[in-house]
Amino acid sequence: MILHDLKKFFVIWTLIITTVSCSSEKSVLFCEGIDAKGAGVHCGKKFHTGEVTAIVKQEEPFEDKKMEIVVSQIAGEEKIKVQTMKIELDPSKKQKSFNVPMYNPGTFQVDAMIKGKVISKGTITLVE
Repeated sequence: MILHDLKKFFVIWTLIITTVSCSSEKSVLFCEGIDAKGAGVHCGKKFHTGEVTAIVKQEEPFEDKKMEIVVSQIAGEEKIKVQTMKIELDPSKKQKSFNVPMYNPGTFQVDAMIKGKVISKGTITLVE
């Protein structure tokens, strides 16, 4: 009886830990551009320096008119904020694409935030 209760406790505890630790954030998609239907063209994680098209896609509408983009350079264990942008949104849409000027080589994290909460993020490496 005690062994059965102990097993139930560990199963429930594992489910709680898994639910709390799993993130609902989506990944920012990086591409060379978009096609007429809004789909990314030549997408990936490594690009030459220049403007990169970022795509943020959600399962539900954004329900807000503004999104903040924070670009941070990853330097070892440190993240250094290098750029912040405000992006206008159509609250009824689920996807937004925008250009991000990235002229310095390195590895960067791009966070898309609405009302201070990260809704999507991605990592990109730029080479000369």
